[in-house]
Amino acid sequence: EGAWETPAGTVAVNDALASYIMAETPLLENAPWAHEPEHSLEVQVPFLLKFQDKVKIVPILVSHIPDDVIEAVADGIYMGIKKFGDGVTLLASTDFSHYVAQETASELDGEAIDRILNLDSQGLLKVVREKRISMCGVTPVALVTEVCKAMGATKVKLVDYKTSGDVTGDYSSVVGYGGLLIN
Repeated sequence: EGAWETPAGTVAVNDALASYIMAETPLLENAPWAHEPEHSLEVQVPFLLKFQDKVKIVPILVSHIPDDVIEAVADGIYMGIKKFGDGVTLLASTDFSHYVAQETASELDGEAIDRILNLDSQGLLKVVREKRISMCGVTPVALVTEVCKAMGATKVKLVDYKTSGDVTGDYSSVVGYGGLLIN
């Protein structure tokens, strides 16, 4: 409830949608304090405001939840969205590999991206774990993938993939970034 204040402007929380999601997802809790040490949403909000100044959000912070619980949480979020009944866009924020050589990042991130492209959230979790990919937001990405599948998504488009080396010119230790659209 309420609003998020940022240097780029204030973003209202969609209280109605949040209420539906909370009612359908007992595994989520109202914990505004949980966002204080986390930066992923505050990094995204200015971009949202740039493209739509009347945007409303429902901030859901997901850290680590058991793989077998992701589907239940996704189903609850989906049911909340369905009961809300209005158009909703989902967004998950993450980096891919952190502080590895460009070649390593491209290879590892490619494996993670391949799982997302195939709407394979469990495969994504598995490859990130097994290959020790330092993808900090793998759980939110898996969760959003599952909600999108419940909403009828059938395809994913890779918009772009870059690393910090593409900006700095230092390819010895990079962070990977990708943009994907699920619909």
